[in-house]
Amino acid sequence: MPMHIYLSDEELRAWSEEFPSAVERGLQEAIPQVRSLAEALTPSLTGELAESISVNATRTGLTVRWGAAHAKYAEYGTVAHEIEGSPYLSFFWQGRRAVFRHVHHPGYQGWHFAARMHQALEAIVHVLVENAVMQAQRGVGA
Repeated sequence: MPMHIYLSDEELRAWSEEFPSAVERGLQEAIPQVRSLAEALTPSLTGELAESISVNATRTGLTVRWGAAHAKYAEYGTVAHEIEGSPYLSFFWQGRRAVFRHVHHPGYQGWHFAARMHQALEAIVHVLVENAVMQAQRGVGA
């Protein structure tokens, strides 16, 4: 499940044309901070969702991806549905192992964690890219 953080405003787009190496440097500096905050803000029952995060720079920003198989369900939820075993389902429920042939899942609204953290991650990217460009304009670290 990907989330894209784009260099969306006109100033950032202009910077990427005028100072491409500074923008790239700012994006690279943002990766560990974005990953750390995304891990901290990702809900965790088992830790699998946060552990599945990857962050990559693109020409226009960053992509944050939750690779866990259940990421989209944790974010968006599910409608009520039946789950069939093959031949049985086995899981922990209320502190004990439960075994069933099928269960009715009542559905889930989702945490919407990626949508809620997007603005904070975007702010980190913007500040670090802006700082890198300002250094390039002053001839520092170019």
